[in-house]
Parts: sequence; structure tokens; C-alpha cells
Amino acid sequence: MGKTVEECYEVLGLKYGATEDEIRSAYRKNALKCHPDKNPDDPLSTQKFQELGHAYRRLTGKGQFLSKLVRGEQEPDS
Repeated sequence: MGKTVEECYEVLGLKYGATEDEIRSAYRKNALKCHPDKNPDDPLSTQKFQELGHAYRRLTGKGQFLSKLVRGEQEPDS
């Protein structure tokens, strides 16, 4: 699932350079449409849902925070 940043924008149906609010809104809208629980008859719904999540994390940097936290690079709050 190693998509480029441009491909991530395409997955979410956005133009390159969209704001974080636009990214979040597009992710939520698309995630609701293709969620596997809402589309039990679509065998590709899980894959589509995961691609949306990957694109969202890549564009917002949420995945970087989680990776650092798992590796113990994030310092605990004092």
C-alpha cells in the first residue's frame, strides 16, 4: 500500500494541496460509504476502507506519531 502523496489525494477524491480539514472531511465521507460493515456484499470494501485509512494517515501525519509511540520515541507527558 505504499502510495505516493499524490495518489493519497486521489484516493480521497481531493486535489493536491487540500487543507487538513478538507482531508478529514473527505476521509470521513468516503469511509462511511465503503465501510465493510455497511457493504457486507462487497468483497473489496475492506481493501477500499484500508486504502482510505492509509491515505488519511499519510496526508495528516497521524501514522508517524503512532510509529514513534510504538517504538518508544515519544516522551510521556510530565
